[in-house]
Amino acid sequence: MADTFIRIFGKHKDYTDANAGRQRLADMHYYTYESIGALSRAAGFEVIDIRMQRVNEMTPVAFRLAVRLVYRCLRAVVFDSFHLLLTKP
Repeated sequence: MADTFIRIFGKHKDYTDANAGRQRLADMHYYTYESIGALSRAAGFEVIDIRMQRVNEMTPVAFRLAVRLVYRCLRAVVFDSFHLLLTKP
């Protein structure tokens, strides 16, 4: 649907130049935090949210639970990307 929407409004990309590095929107994959975590764990990776790790390091212990809850709520609407560390145990 994305390619059709873009074509209707005249913002379609030129996909003929192979060196431009453009990818069709229909070929892109978008994941929620939960789904990319589940896929990564199913592939045998340990998943660490680097931002959550920083929150834990920067927040005093007394406030950590509240700040983590706020971060988790904001993660879905404020951040447009995930900062994950994937390690293979």
